[in-house]
Amino acid sequence: MGIISITSLGMSSCFFSSDSIKNSYEYFPESKYGVSASDRIFFGKRVPRGGGRYLLGKPYQIRGRQYIPRQYISYAAVGMASWYGKAFHGRLTANGEIYGTEYITAAHPTLPLPSYVRVTNLENGISLVVRVNDRGPYHDNRLIDLSNAAAKILHIEERGIAKVHVQYLGMASLSGTDQGYLKSMIGSYTQKMSLPLGCQYVEEIVKIPYLLTRRQTVSLSNCDDNSLRRQNDISLGKKTTIPIPTENFQSKKPRINPSPSRSSSSHRVPIPSPSRSSSLQPFSSPVPIPSQL
Repeated sequence: MGIISITSLGMSSCFFSSDSIKNSYEYFPESKYGVSASDRIFFGKRVPRGGGRYLLGKPYQIRGRQYIPRQYISYAAVGMASWYGKAFHGRLTANGEIYGTEYITAAHPTLPLPSYVRVTNLENGISLVVRVNDRGPYHDNRLIDLSNAAAKILHIEERGIAKVHVQYLGMASLSGTDQGYLKSMIGSYTQKMSLPLGCQYVEEIVKIPYLLTRRQTVSLSNCDDNSLRRQNDISLGKKTTIPIPTENFQSKKPRINPSPSRSSSSHRVPIPSPSRSSSLQPFSSPVPIPSQL
């Protein structure tokens, strides 16, 4: 959620529960997070799409925790998803796009922007591809923040949070004209699933030179390319593409593969050099639509 214009962080700090505004986090209090929200720049119902930039960014700190954005060959993890809604509608995301509740987008603390990830709700088997164009969430133990539209599709909106599998697919184009495609990629896994697990969050003490301090840092271990290739070959089970999510998920609890063996090079990743977004090209050829899912 690009609510923090000075530091280029995201506005997706939390989730919105439909129970009540009072008991929700449909706001971003500076007193709690130490950062403030960006101004709302669009007041219409349907915000313009695209218009952002490729962004990686420097390591940053929220609530005493350091986050290290980096370029990925692969990324897959299991964690809790939350969502953010109308309080952020019309505000800039971290990479300069405008957040719209009706678009299938998401926020992630370290992935390059904009990019595609597949998010699978492990509690009901519903899966979709989302456009990651924002930073967040900053609540403890949260992996990804979804837009209002994405949360509805995955049936997370009412509950507020859910356990999900997130798999990085590649960079997205800057045009933002991918919403029709993303809506067509809604799926439901009607059998038990074997989902790949790649890089996962690990907590380590990392010294960031220009911060001149030692703090707890969210870092990522390296992936073995051969291991990744084997993971990507794993069948995801029978998938049925459907226009609207259904309640006919047959498996009560999807099966998740055990963590793959790590290569001898598995270790704390080197801290990336600070990058200027104007010259950043995370990948040689950003793909407007992933060729394979």
